[in-house]
Amino acid sequence: MRNVLCSTRLRALLSLGMVLGLGAVGTLAAWSQTATATSGTFTTGLFNVKLSGVEANPTPLALVSGTALYPGERVSAIVQVQNAGNIPLYYAMFAKGSGAFSTGLTLSVYTGATSTGTACNGGTLVLPAVNLTAADAAIGSRTGPLAPSGAVPLCVLVTLSPEAPTTVQGQTGTALLRFDADA
Repeated sequence: MRNVLCSTRLRALLSLGMVLGLGAVGTLAAWSQTATATSGTFTTGLFNVKLSGVEANPTPLALVSGTALYPGERVSAIVQVQNAGNIPLYYAMFAKGSGAFSTGLTLSVYTGATSTGTACNGGTLVLPAVNLTAADAAIGSRTGPLAPSGAVPLCVLVTLSPEAPTTVQGQTGTALLRFDADA
């Protein structure tokens, strides 16, 4: 009986050791923690150039026109280069002509001037009279920065050259002023 009792006690002891041993392993604290950092929100800037409040792309802004022009006659108008975005922008101007007599046209650009419809008064001459051709001609250099919500009024003067040949009589043509903007 002593063997049975010893063996029962031994088994009970071993069982208790197993329970306590497994319990101890399960309660060992291997502490860990995770922390995360996140950035603030990123928002891209808005880039938008307008001419006198109009997107002007792909349809050009109707700037200035003249009928029954004769050599030396001029027409003028104001165009506002506007930054409708929220980041500063830079712009470059280009001019060219198209149509039968566009090569008889000259184009001048002033800043800070007023337009009478036939002249640009005051201001600073940015582009002296340039003869328009079918190829783009750069007007001045890259300008800017133009601040967000900022605007620059330009007076554009188009003249039928005093030396226009008689072959341009009764013909039509256009002057195109293009603004390339970047940030």
